[in-house]
Amino acid sequence: MARTVYSAVFYAASGISSPVTMFTVPAGEVWVVRDIDAYNNAGASMSDIYFVDSVSNGTFFYGKVAAASKDTVQWRGRQVFTFGGGAYVNPNGSNWDVRVSGYRLLV
Repeated sequence: MARTVYSAVFYAASGISSPVTMFTVPAGEVWVVRDIDAYNNAGASMSDIYFVDSVSNGTFFYGKVAAASKDTVQWRGRQVFTFGGGAYVNPNGSNWDVRVSGYRLLV
């Protein structure tokens, strides 16, 4: 009997430099963000990034990298999003590569 796999990549992009919606949860599903990885090759100044709940407009993860560095910020946790909810990413400074993954549950 085949097993259902619930793990999913919710968002993956490279070179983002302005706010972008990462996902909106469809009807009949609940999404749990578990992992965020973001890479930045900072230029002459510090660069930071915000991961924001699109319903409450509250930041649930913030990361930054020092000037003139190549660095990755990571987050491991649990943020639950229900139907119509979602998240966006708001980078400041230079371009970021972002990957967000977690569990996609059918209700």
